[in-house]
Order: sequence, then C-alpha cells, then structure tokens
Amino acid sequence: MSHISNISTNGIEFDLGVLKALCQQEGWAFIDNQKTYRWFGRFVGDSPMPAGFTEKDLGKCDHAISIPGCSYELGVLKGKNGGYIMLADFWMEGGLHRKFGAKGEKFIQYYGVAQDKVWAESKGYDWEEVEAPEGARKIAVYVNDNSWDGGGEW
Repeated sequence: MSHISNISTNGIEFDLGVLKALCQQEGWAFIDNQKTYRWFGRFVGDSPMPAGFTEKDLGKCDHAISIPGCSYELGVLKGKNGGYIMLADFWMEGGLHRKFGAKGEKFIQYYGVAQDKVWAESKGYDWEEVEAPEGARKIAVYVNDNSWDGGGEW
C-alpha cells in the first residue's frame, strides 16, 4: 500500500541549502540528481493523491534523501516558486512514519531547527540544541557580539 504525502511548510517551499545542511546534521544522505525515490512503487488509491500531482508523477524527483533505517526515501522536487517540495510514502513498511509521523509532519520541525542553525551560523552566532517539552526540538542562539542591544530596557 502507499500513503504518499506532500511534506509542506504551509505552502512555503524548502531551501535546498537548508535541506542539505539538515541531512549533514542528522546523518542522512542527500543524493544530488537522483531522479527517483524509493516508495511502494504504485498508487493503490487508499489515500488522497497530493494536490497538483498525478499517478505518473509519483516516484519521480530531482534529488532524494535517504534516512538510515528506512527503506523508503524522501523525494525532493523543484517547486513553482524557486524552492523545493518533497513527496514521500509514509506507509508503514517504508519506515518513514516512525521518524516523521504519518504524513511527515515532524519533518517540518527538523527543517525549522536546521533553518535556525543555518541562520545563526550565517551571522556568526553560536547555538546549541536545548531540551524542550514532549520531544520537541529547539535551539538556543547566543549573540556573541555587541551589535545587538537586546531591544531596550527590561
């Protein structure tokens, strides 16, 4: 069976540099120019087709992400606005659901943290991951220069 989902950030497309940084941070393999991603292999109609896609589009991509311990991959496709979108099959046998949830919703959290890390590093700021409730992922960013005054008096 297949359960294909479009992992989205509410219509905002993913940045390829952040995706690559995320893969490096998490020990995942970003595979440049891989034109197919591993999935069940056929659409069986037991879940909605991702909006804007047809059955013949499934399994095709511009790049792929391989997650250790998962037999299925994330397909990275060029979006309409210059960024990237991702498709993946979250049926149980592929293993992605254990890492990212039934429709990939936890991937958004991984991506957000990676995006914050990339931003902090681009500014020369230090960061560290900190504990958060209920398995959430967060980072603390340390502004280590005198150019920011903290927004006024406390």
